[in-house]
Amino acid sequence: MKNTIKNEMFGISLIGSGGYMLYVLIAGGESAKTGFFGHGLHQLLRFLFGDFVWGLPVAFIIYGILFAISFNNSLKINKIKLSAIILCMIFILALSVVFVMPSDAVKESGKVAGEIWRAGINGENGGALGAIIALGLFYVFGKTGEIMVLFTLIAITVVVFANSAVKSII
Repeated sequence: MKNTIKNEMFGISLIGSGGYMLYVLIAGGESAKTGFFGHGLHQLLRFLFGDFVWGLPVAFIIYGILFAISFNNSLKINKIKLSAIILCMIFILALSVVFVMPSDAVKESGKVAGEIWRAGINGENGGALGAIIALGLFYVFGKTGEIMVLFTLIAITVVVFANSAVKSII
């Protein structure tokens, strides 16, 4: 009984948080409509997730519904699958930054890094989170290597989420 109430309370909290984030994003973070906290939340979400910011409130609402309807713990949220989804979303953020890098990024890496970071903190492309990962991988692997690494990591997270062998998927 206690777990059911706990799950319902947590689920309702997630739904409420997701709904508020959605409202803040729709209102554009205007202080007059969303207040000081809403404006700050809007700036933070755009900073971290860039153009992919709309997925976060939707994920909060979906997981809130899943938690709220899990009577007697019959619906278990698999932490490994949840982690795989989160990692996949982060890798997609980084990949969105990579695709806007110019083809001659290696020659002018300092200038490109500055432009990507500015775009990230302005809430464009994959946001600051995507920019940090993309720039780190860019300096280690180069642009082509970075794309290959990110696609490999996305494929691994999909296999973990699907909980099946690559052999059965192909």
